[in-house]
Amino acid sequence: GSPSHIDVPYAMKAWALKAAADEGATTLLWADACILPIRSMEPLWEKIKSDGYWISRNGWKNSEWTADSAYADLGVTREENEQIPHVVATTFGLSLLHPTGKAIFDEYLRLAQTRAFCGPWMNRNHPDYANRPINGRCAPCGPPTTRGHRHDQSSLSVIAWRNGCELTNAPEWFSYRGGELESTVLVADSTY
Repeated sequence: GSPSHIDVPYAMKAWALKAAADEGATTLLWADACILPIRSMEPLWEKIKSDGYWISRNGWKNSEWTADSAYADLGVTREENEQIPHVVATTFGLSLLHPTGKAIFDEYLRLAQTRAFCGPWMNRNHPDYANRPINGRCAPCGPPTTRGHRHDQSSLSVIAWRNGCELTNAPEWFSYRGGELESTVLVADSTY
């Protein structure tokens, strides 16, 4: 039932999580194909169940990765979005038995059915992408401070902020390969 990746980039993630929930799963972990567990997952499952979610910060402001076209569906202003930390959507967890996790899941699925996930990966107005050809991946989508759009990640950032989520910082729980510590459970392998 998911829209195509061309029509709504990464909406399939919301539909995959919904399919797991429809099959009776109550603790969900999204993991892109590049994500590998390097330690026992048990502590992470417990964190997701007790907090209702696990979402990691990635270091950007969400406004740097939100196309102008998404603001209406996200229901935030650019000024608000400048205060919202951008999250990692490569991997995150939700507990559908916890009110916060359920609220995040419901809103993530709702936004996947709007234009909030839609926008070019690169903003032609940003200095780093000014010389790239305008195409499906690069197009003007905001002021020069906007680098592009990160689809479900930009939406999940707003959802986490609205729900008062305490984000974790890499390399706690998650890291890109090479930056992991003893507290890291999941890594993004460099082969992605």
